[in-house]
Amino acid sequence: MIQQITGHKDLKALGGYIEKDKKRVREAIALL
Repeated sequence: MIQQITGHKDLKALGGYIEKDKKRVREAIALL
């Protein structure tokens, strides 16, 4: 289904996942 969504929608979704990953990384670093 994701492949059917093209253009900016796909990029925005991907960007959202990246932002979540950044937050997780920051939290992990804070715990170290």
